[in-house]
Amino acid sequence: MSLASSYKHNKTSLCSRCACLTLKPFTADCNDSDLKEIPEIWKDLNVPWRLSLNGNSLEEITVFPPLNNLTALSFRYKFYIADNAFLNLTRLVSLDLSHNNLTAESFHSDTFNGPYADKMPNPIPLEELDLSFNQIKRLPKDVFHHLKNLKYLKLSHNDFMDLSTTTAQALSEIQTLEKLDLSYTKLLLSELDLSGNSFPSVPSEINYAHSLEILRMDNNIFGTIYENSFHKTLEKLHTLSLTNSETLFRVENGAFGNLSSLQTLWLSDNIQLTTIYPRAFMNHENRTLHLKELHLENNKLERLPESALPWKDISSLNLADFGNRKKKIIITENELIGRYHISFIFACAAPEELMGYRVIDMKVQKHEFVCEEQTFNAKKYGYVVVATIVVGILLLVTGTIIFSYVLFRRTKVHDWIGNNVKYRRTLNEDEDVITSNIHY
Repeated sequence: MSLASSYKHNKTSLCSRCACLTLKPFTADCNDSDLKEIPEIWKDLNVPWRLSLNGNSLEEITVFPPLNNLTALSFRYKFYIADNAFLNLTRLVSLDLSHNNLTAESFHSDTFNGPYADKMPNPIPLEELDLSFNQIKRLPKDVFHHLKNLKYLKLSHNDFMDLSTTTAQALSEIQTLEKLDLSYTKLLLSELDLSGNSFPSVPSEINYAHSLEILRMDNNIFGTIYENSFHKTLEKLHTLSLTNSETLFRVENGAFGNLSSLQTLWLSDNIQLTTIYPRAFMNHENRTLHLKELHLENNKLERLPESALPWKDISSLNLADFGNRKKKIIITENELIGRYHISFIFACAAPEELMGYRVIDMKVQKHEFVCEEQTFNAKKYGYVVVATIVVGILLLVTGTIIFSYVLFRRTKVHDWIGNNVKYRRTLNEDEDVITSNIHY
C-alpha cells in the first residue's frame, strides 16, 4: 500500500486535507488549505519528508509535535513564532519563514532551540534558513545562538538600513555560515570587513551593497579572483583589501575591471600569488582603472605584464619582497623596463637616503634596497670614516693657518706703534736711567 493510500481511511489525516505527493523526498502540500490549526499529522512517518503550510489561517507558528523525520518546513504569512516552536523537529534541515510580517520582536533567544538535555537545549540540525520578505530592521543578538550547523541565511527584501550592533553580533554567532543573502535590504553600508573567514570565493551578495566604499576580505581562502567577481554595482568602492591569503594564486582578466572608482588596492602578503593576468584591471570596454595606490608586497609574482596595470595613474607602488626575495632587491632601469615591464617614472619612497629619487635615473649604478634586516656595510661606513678624517684634518690645518696669521699681524702692529723713551730723575732721585715703553 502506498504512503498516501495508507491514510485515506483516517478522516483527520493530513492527506484528507492536503496534497500528498509521493515524490522523493515525500512532500505534503498543505498550502491554501484554510487550516486554522495544525491537525493530527503523521508522527510515525519513517521516511524523510517535507511539509508546506503556506497561505493558511494560522496566525502564529506554534510548537510542532514530534516529527522526527521532517527535513523541510515552509510556513508563510504569519505574525508570531512561539518559543521552542521547532524544538521537536530533530531532523529539520531547511526552514522557510519568508513572506511573513516578522519583525525583530518576533524572535527570541529560544526561537530556534533544539530538544533539551540536562536542562540545556541542544542545537537543531538546521542548515538553511529563509527570512526574506519580512519587516526585519535588526536582529536580536542571540537569535541564532543555537544554530550550530547553519550554512545559508537569506535576509533579502527586509528593512535593514544598517548593520546594528545586535545584528552584527547575531551574524557573528554563526560560525558555519557559507552564504549570506542581504540583497535588496536598503543597506547603506560604507565600510565592510569580512576578514578572517573561510570564504572560498567573493560572495556574490556583496555586489548588492551599492553604497560600499571600503571592503576588507583579508585572510580568507580564495584560490582565484575571477572575472566579474566584483560587479559594476559597486560603483562607490574606492578601497579594496585582499591580503594575507595562503591560497590565492591567480588574478584573472577582468577581476577588478568593474570597480570604476577603485583607487587603493592591497594584494600584499599573498604568499602563493604567482599570476596577475594582463587584463585584470580592464573591463569589457577595454577601459583601465584609475588606480592610484597598489600594494604587492611579499608574493611569488615574477613579473608584471606591461598592460596589467594603469601605470600612468599610479602614484604609490609597493614591491617590497616582490617574488618573496627576503634579503634584498636589486633594481636597475633595465630590470624595471625588461623584467618587470615598468617603463615610466617612479620616485622612491624608501629607503630614506633615496627618498624622492627617480627610479628611471638609477641607470648610472645599481641601488640595493634592504628589505628586512639592516646589515652593516663595511665599505659604505669606511667611506664615511675616511671622509670625516679628511674634513677634520682640513679644518685643523685651516684653523692653524688662520691663528698663525692673526698672531703675526698683532706682533707687527705692536712693533710699529711702540716707542722707547729715556729720561733722568730729578735731583735727590736715582741717577740710573730708566727705560719705559709708552704706547699711544
